[in-house]
Amino acid sequence: MASTRRHTPTLKVKKPQVENLKGLSEGMTSIAKKNFELDYGLILNLLHLAPTLEEFAKILGCNLEDHGPYVGLGEEPHMKEISKALHLTSDEVSSWLEDKKNDRKGVSKGFSRGVLETKAQALLEKKDWKPFNAVLALLVYGLVLFPDVENFVDFSAIGVFIAGNPVPALLADLYYSLHIKYEGRRKGMLFCCVPLLQEWLTSHLPRKDSFVSNPAGLKWHQRMMALTEKDIFWYSRELDGTEIILSCGDFPNVPLVGTRGCINYNPVLAFRQLGYPMEDKPDNSLLEEFILKEGEENPALLRKIRRAWGQIHKKPWTKKNCIAKPLYTQWVRDRVEANRLPFDMVVRPVSPEPITMVPIEEAEELKAQISEL
Repeated sequence: MASTRRHTPTLKVKKPQVENLKGLSEGMTSIAKKNFELDYGLILNLLHLAPTLEEFAKILGCNLEDHGPYVGLGEEPHMKEISKALHLTSDEVSSWLEDKKNDRKGVSKGFSRGVLETKAQALLEKKDWKPFNAVLALLVYGLVLFPDVENFVDFSAIGVFIAGNPVPALLADLYYSLHIKYEGRRKGMLFCCVPLLQEWLTSHLPRKDSFVSNPAGLKWHQRMMALTEKDIFWYSRELDGTEIILSCGDFPNVPLVGTRGCINYNPVLAFRQLGYPMEDKPDNSLLEEFILKEGEENPALLRKIRRAWGQIHKKPWTKKNCIAKPLYTQWVRDRVEANRLPFDMVVRPVSPEPITMVPIEEAEELKAQISEL
């Protein structure tokens, strides 16, 4: 008998070490923190902790229209650009530059964590907030948002930092890493922003009842497989008023450039999370995929992506109603049957109705009272 489960590789994630960054952020005044949020969004919140651009932007407190996306894959940022973004001199910043062994790329250029933390501590003591905020933000970009070589902030993360809008690159790295692992059926480390992924995932999960208390002692995958459609928090009202990016340029969906490669994502598969109904099976033309893998060169495609982000197509505002209609639900069921799930379905035990017990003495007393009526 054929298995109904799909065999998938085991993926691991690395929890970023952020204690030193927390310590630096705790030394900030309230005004300094407010200025930090104005310049870099809510990325410090990650130290205490199908995804969409809009959901990631909301979690990080970023406005997708404030800055263009990162499109500098394979390019090294100039030292003048880096020093300007850090509000420091080029000579000082240049002195920090070093090469670090990278198992994937051979060598990575960038700055060590220790050098940046030492500089941040010195700026904190002087209350020189503008460069302090910039150096702290760069540490978060390199160690939390776009981790690669341990305890090292490489040029890829620095390039996104200079661009000013991390959201498309964050989504790109997540989808790219998942795609590469799934395509090659490879075990190993999932390179993405783990705190952001965790924050996004838990925002859709039940927050009370047996899912949280877990009286049956189920493992996480069993708890997830026991969820039904009605258990999911599909939409947050915090996204009310948010315009949804449907596609860019001539692409049928949204092209994303990350720190490792390029990939597209399909907003039509996430309408329900953004407050809109899933009416029918998505048009296949809207689900066309492409991927540009790390190390591959395709200047024409990169130029096309850059141009496309200058022509963003958004969904017209309509009434919110995050439901799934039968035609779409059947399409999902057909895909599950064809692709199979990595775990067995778990049937959640039905909670028994509470039984009211009355002591025998009280029962006899009640009988006596009734007989006297």
